[in-house]
This record gives sequence, structure tokens and C-alpha cells, in this order.
Amino acid sequence: MHNRPRGGGRYPIAILFFCYRGSQRSWCIGSFESSVGSFGSQKITLNWHSITDRLFDFLELGAHRLDCRGALQEHDRSSGRLITRALRIVVQGHTTSGELGKLEKNATTDSSTELEITYIKIELDGKNILELDKLNYIYRVNGKDQLADTRRALGL
Repeated sequence: MHNRPRGGGRYPIAILFFCYRGSQRSWCIGSFESSVGSFGSQKITLNWHSITDRLFDFLELGAHRLDCRGALQEHDRSSGRLITRALRIVVQGHTTSGELGKLEKNATTDSSTELEITYIKIELDGKNILELDKLNYIYRVNGKDQLADTRRALGL
């Protein structure tokens, strides 16, 4: 696993896609989709303004880990004050593609790297609000372990 130094940037936040199974049962009056406790593919794209050593670091085989941090400001309606909250998003995955971009006079290269996410954790003010670890059957929302019964049934 390769940890990268922190730095400023613009990072898209991953979208969680549940795997669904359609259901039509005699005990209900219609069909519905229900999550079966697994997730589809999730990717994150890193955009680069220029070709640097860090871009090539992500082309190495193995897992890559990003630790993104931010300060969110919310308006407290009762006090009228701004409240600053700490946001931390940790993403780990393997590179699926790397685009070197283009060379053009007085322009950015618009290079990019795409990672397939195998792990994501979101903390707000130090509280774990979401954690998904696809390789270890871990899915926690607001600190509640959603797959504990599944791991127990599989002997994990």
C-alpha cells in the first residue's frame, strides 16, 4: 500500500452502488428491489494539472491510499454562529487507468488517474459515519455494523 502526502486538491466523493435483487413474492402485493449486502463497482478519478512524479506513483501495482481532509462550515440557526466541523475521507483502491493527457502551449495536461475503490471511510468530527471494506466484509453506517451477521454466518 502506498500512502501519499496530503495536499490541496479537488476530489470527487465516491457514489455507493448497492447490488440489488428484484423480488416478487406471494406474501407481498408488488415487486421491489432489496439490497443483498454487497456493492457494485465504485471508482474515483484524480485529475492532474501537469505530469508529475506523483502521477506515476499511482501507476505502480498495489493498493493506493488517499487521506482527504476538509473543514466544513455550518450555520447554527439558534446561535447565528458558524460552526466548523472536521471531515476526513480515507479511500483505498487499485489503479484501473492512467491518462497522461495532452501537451499544449500555455495549458494544463489534464492528466487523470482512476482507482477502483475497495475501502472507504468517512469521519465527521472524529465520528465514524461510514466505513466500507469490500475485501473484509465490513459495512458500518453511523457506527452500526451492517454485516456482522453475514461475517458470523461465513465464519469470518
